[in-house]
Amino acid sequence: MVHLLSEFGGQKATRGLEIGSSPQYGYQQFNSNSELATLWIASDFKEQFSIDQNSLLMRLLAISNNPTVTTINLATLSPSNWAALTSHDKQIIQRKINKYTADKQTAALKTICSELNECVLQTIKLEQLNKFVLMIKKQNNLIAIYNPASNQLIDIDVFNNMMVGGFNVSN
Repeated sequence: MVHLLSEFGGQKATRGLEIGSSPQYGYQQFNSNSELATLWIASDFKEQFSIDQNSLLMRLLAISNNPTVTTINLATLSPSNWAALTSHDKQIIQRKINKYTADKQTAALKTICSELNECVLQTIKLEQLNKFVLMIKKQNNLIAIYNPASNQLIDIDVFNNMMVGGFNVSN
C-alpha cells in the first residue's frame, strides 16, 4: 500500500493531487491493484491555478491606452453611464475574447480597438470583486467590461440584470 501525502501533512503545492482508492477510504490508503481511483480536489485547488492578479494587472496595463488603474464600484454606475453594444461590435469583442481565452495572449484583446472606431481600453479595478478587469469604451462611452479571470463580458444588458439581481447573477 502506498500512503498519501495528506497522511503526512501534504504540501500546499500538491493539494488536490492526492489520489485515493475510493471515497470510503479517502486519504487513508491507495491500493495499486484496484481498478478504481478517485482524484480528491482540495477546496483551495482553484486558487492554486487561478490567474495571479499582479501579473494580470501588468498584462492589462500593457494594452491599456492609459497605464493607470481606476477603481470602480459597479453599484455606483447607472444605465446612463453605458452605451448599448451593437451586435456587430459584440461579435468583434467576443471573437477577440475567444482568441485570448484560447492562447492567453493579451495582444488579442488589444486588437479589439483596431476594429472598433474611437475605441479605448482601460484597466480598472472592480471594487466589490477586488479584481482587475478591462473596460472598453467607444466614442467615450462605456460599452463593455471584460473580466479575464472569470472570462465574463459585462455589457449594459448584463449590468442591468446585475443591478436587479445582484452581482452573483452573472458570475
